[in-house]
Amino acid sequence: MKKGVDGINRNIIKQSFGENEDNQFVIKLISTGDDGVYFRVINAESNVYHLPMLGKHQMYNGTAAIAVARHMQISANDIQKAMFELSVTGMRNEIVHADGFDILNDSYKSNPNSMRAALETLYSLKNYSQKILVLGDMFGTGDNEIENHFQIGKEIDPDKIDYIYTLGLLGEYFGKGAATNFKECRIASCQSKEEILEGLKKVIQKDSIILVKGSRIVKLEELVEKLLTIHIS
Repeated sequence: MKKGVDGINRNIIKQSFGENEDNQFVIKLISTGDDGVYFRVINAESNVYHLPMLGKHQMYNGTAAIAVARHMQISANDIQKAMFELSVTGMRNEIVHADGFDILNDSYKSNPNSMRAALETLYSLKNYSQKILVLGDMFGTGDNEIENHFQIGKEIDPDKIDYIYTLGLLGEYFGKGAATNFKECRIASCQSKEEILEGLKKVIQKDSIILVKGSRIVKLEELVEKLLTIHIS
């Protein structure tokens, strides 16, 4: 029993969730793709859920909500119905259909964890002829901001990404890190959105997908708007 700030005694209930078997809510990934993530949650029961949001990481957010809902005795069917009614905030991990290619628009914010999650999401998407990164500065990552950008660049899988375009003084270190695994011709460090746009026009193929991600201050949604004017036949 613990007292709240108002002096009232309250019971605190702790529940754990994750992929390890010792959690109270054990998560098992079934599949992930452009229609969202399918996963099983096992506790006293076992149910499969479909969360229509992109990325494996979304199943952790979903399971946190499921644990609370089940504690409140909300049925699995009602939980699933609520998941289908979710609305996603713009510029956050949303697929935008352009003329002949798609854009994975994640331009609202960026930090090391969300960047890695966005990359994993992009890797998981199937049926694309080409995958391209447009990465802007990650601001507010602390004293190791250069190393943070360099390390993520180094982690980018050259077998899953065709081209990398960076924007900003910090963003340039994505390219420097990626250069340990990518050929120089596949990386472009740019000084403006216009320069990125002109570069993309030369390499985009039909049925490509482009991940656009950067901190809010970089305003990469402006590039997304310009990409929507391109036609790929």
